[in-house]
Amino acid sequence: MEDKVMSTTTTTPLPTITFAAQPTPAAGESSSASPLSGTCHCGRVSITVPSPPQRMNECQCSICYRYGALWAYYARGAVSITGETQPYARADAHGKGDLAFHRCAHCGSVTHWAGVRDTPTRRRVGPEAKMGINCRMLPEEVIRGAERIVTSV
Repeated sequence: MEDKVMSTTTTTPLPTITFAAQPTPAAGESSSASPLSGTCHCGRVSITVPSPPQRMNECQCSICYRYGALWAYYARGAVSITGETQPYARADAHGKGDLAFHRCAHCGSVTHWAGVRDTPTRRRVGPEAKMGINCRMLPEEVIRGAERIVTSV
């Protein structure tokens, strides 16, 4: 009986992604609170947002449903992310390849999504562009009272 060897791929470490903080949060986010930080499971990826989320989206598209994420949206320039992440740019029948979902390169926690290119209908790149932060990376007591909405594609 032969042993089967699983094939693995080696990824090149990605640079740390850091967006300069700006005091103005995206629409729907509170501007009166102080910055808030959270981490992935192993603590190697850190996320700082300008304020706790007021509203979180439980997206039910085929990929977000599998990730189990609760998204809050902020302007890219208002968020700081440090640590090594691995992106996955969705390019299936429902994705256009304009978003990259990022996960910690060590523990695999899905931390955020960010645009990789603009589309004719949405600005995805630049400090004013919206990005999604997985609120499950933030302390539970901070997100406990936030409104939760469910969207589907």
